[in-house]
Amino acid sequence: MRTHIFNQMTAREIEDYLASGKDAIFIALGSTGAHGSLPVNAEAVMAEGLATALAEKSGALALVDLPYFNPGESVISPATVHTSLRDGYEFLWKILVSLLNQGFKKLFLVPSHETITIMLRALTRDFFEATHVHPIVVDLKSVLTGAKKHDSSNMFASNGMNARELYQREAMQRLHNALPDAAAYEKLICGAYRIMGKQNQLPVDPSLANVEDKGLDPAVAEFAKRAKKQSGTAFELRSSPDAIPGGCVFRTEEEREQVCAENEKKLRDAVDFLDLDNLLKVVGDYQEYALEVCEKFPRFNKMAENR
Repeated sequence: MRTHIFNQMTAREIEDYLASGKDAIFIALGSTGAHGSLPVNAEAVMAEGLATALAEKSGALALVDLPYFNPGESVISPATVHTSLRDGYEFLWKILVSLLNQGFKKLFLVPSHETITIMLRALTRDFFEATHVHPIVVDLKSVLTGAKKHDSSNMFASNGMNARELYQREAMQRLHNALPDAAAYEKLICGAYRIMGKQNQLPVDPSLANVEDKGLDPAVAEFAKRAKKQSGTAFELRSSPDAIPGGCVFRTEEEREQVCAENEKKLRDAVDFLDLDNLLKVVGDYQEYALEVCEKFPRFNKMAENR
């Protein structure tokens, strides 16, 4: 294929892709806002780079240029474009319906951060009930932990752990190795810029300084710790736009290229570890199964009619 990016393909190329029997698309869901020393499109490019790497590895397509979903804690900055979770829900719903009508049956959602993922938990369930097609969320954390198929027949390892426990421990270790600290995440964003051919957007300036992460105000930190422990969800606000951390500072173009290249490889290596062929297969099999179940239970079909 000339490109796997839907937005850069001709109509004939997209039609040929669908006519070949392929129907998978990875949809990058980004936000635009303050991100320390990085450009305001950093979170959007992170999602686009990951979606593109996933599409290239699996022979699917990637839909990009959707950069205005909820920005999370950077909402206090005048550099941040704000939309609510509800705005994003309604907008994305219409896009998914269009893609489904166009012929895409395997819909993979690639969010740039946790706030968008929270919205997707509700949307994927509602969309499945309405269309009987189940969008699948593939975020950075799930890619870095590695969803590689393991040998389920080997139920017990030599150390006494069963296969699931061993797999989960190894997955958490892979995540820690990939993201030992916040700086590692910022560098992965730079890798995504390179995947998208946008590394020249990253500023090179010897006079720049990293935005210091001053941490959360005590009241916010305590609330977040307690609330997340109870409910799993808590939104955090910084006390000033200047306190929004993030980014990489580059003194030279050579330094920028080195960081971008190293972290593009890390992202692509993580994607290569995934069993994407199996993922596409089980999603297709499940949707065929779901349609059969719906035929048996007309009440489920009425849920779609009543939306």
